[in-house]
Amino acid sequence: WGALLNGAAAVGDVELGRFVFDRLFIIEPKNTGNYVVMANLYSNAGKWEEAEIIRSMLWGVGLEKVPGCSWN
Repeated sequence: WGALLNGAAAVGDVELGRFVFDRLFIIEPKNTGNYVVMANLYSNAGKWEEAEIIRSMLWGVGLEKVPGCSWN
């Protein structure tokens, strides 16, 4: 399912992305990556309110996106 969500994001298919995200939310509700991909998919489509709802869901379940880190 995760690969399908990323594929939907790659081609900008918001409908498919939301369908897949809803299933992933049931299967792995604490996987922050799914929330980030879906929020970014909405943002890239100009659906700012929907993106904010997804981000709120992320914060609402007590999760945070782990910031990237580079050890050079």
